[in-house]
Amino acid sequence: SFDEHNLSYDPLGKQYVLSFKKTGTYGRAHMISTSTDFQHWSEPEMVIQADALDQELGRLHIEEFLQSSNADYLKPLPNNPDWHWQNVDIYNTGVFRYEGIFVALPAMYYSKGARWTSHTLRFTRIELWCSRDLSEWDRVANRQAFITWSPGNSGAYDLNKNLGPSYPLVRDDELWLYYSGRKEQSVFPEPDPDPAAVCL
Repeated sequence: SFDEHNLSYDPLGKQYVLSFKKTGTYGRAHMISTSTDFQHWSEPEMVIQADALDQELGRLHIEEFLQSSNADYLKPLPNNPDWHWQNVDIYNTGVFRYEGIFVALPAMYYSKGARWTSHTLRFTRIELWCSRDLSEWDRVANRQAFITWSPGNSGAYDLNKNLGPSYPLVRDDELWLYYSGRKEQSVFPEPDPDPAAVCL
């Protein structure tokens, strides 16, 4: 696998659920494997990945981001022909069972700029997916963002590249989702010395 993994325990199914990054149709995607003993694992299935509609909607979300104060943090942006390339894939996905269903929190990763380099505009929107069997997934709320960015002028950390948790903490009638929030993920104009924090 690649550099992103998430692990949770499903007490109802008495199994461990592992999601990990591999290459899918549009770039990064996530496979799922399960184990009842943490030693023997099921054959991984590629079940969480971006599709053609994500690429179409991606153009709108990228334009929305470019019009926000969050993009001001990354400007000036390069102005060259390579900047016209863009892509949507999935950087990270936490998967867990809550009540009777499985929940996934995929970090949809939007790129615009020089193809597959750090010289791009890059940001994530965390969506909410659900499944009964870990194989067939429904996109909740018409693909709207479940965890999105804070405003760029707010002084917060979660301005650009947010990554969801592997599992929530259950507190009475609430789910507490601790997630990674980043100010930016780029080499221009210069790296921020204080770029990331754990957000709730």
